[in-house]
Amino acid sequence: MKYLMLLSTLMLSIGSARAAEKITWHEFQVGVSDQLNGRKDIDVFTKDGRKHRAEWLRIEDDSLELYDKDNKMSSLPRASVKRIKVPRNKTSYIPRITRNFQMTMFGVALLCWDSCNAATVTVAFVALAPITVPLGAFTVATAPVYLALQGISSLKPKKAYEIVQ
Repeated sequence: MKYLMLLSTLMLSIGSARAAEKITWHEFQVGVSDQLNGRKDIDVFTKDGRKHRAEWLRIEDDSLELYDKDNKMSSLPRASVKRIKVPRNKTSYIPRITRNFQMTMFGVALLCWDSCNAATVTVAFVALAPITVPLGAFTVATAPVYLALQGISSLKPKKAYEIVQ
């Protein structure tokens, strides 16, 4: 137990010791902006020390437009942006669990499309048991693994880009 705590502390401290990658505005606009698709929870730091959080952003030639959850936009001038932190992981494992469950229930829903009552659902489950039971077992067996991967991936520190003029 003692070594597990030491190892986890060491792993978390390694990621936080990394320096920000220095990049020009044009390099950020051309090279990094494509990688931001689908990323959320972006932190933007200005030269006056303020932190701005955005769900997504748009990079213009003279400004950075930040959008929150309600798609309300705030604009920061290019000269005031100092650092941008982007989450490293955009993979969510929760949709995989949902998709596995939906695949399990798809056959039952297909057979019960027209008349769905208790008798037809029971017949559908019995008729599709050779298919739905293994798929359901797969979903039950892989859900804890996917949730553990989701938790581990959320521990990765954000990638920092320092904007140089």
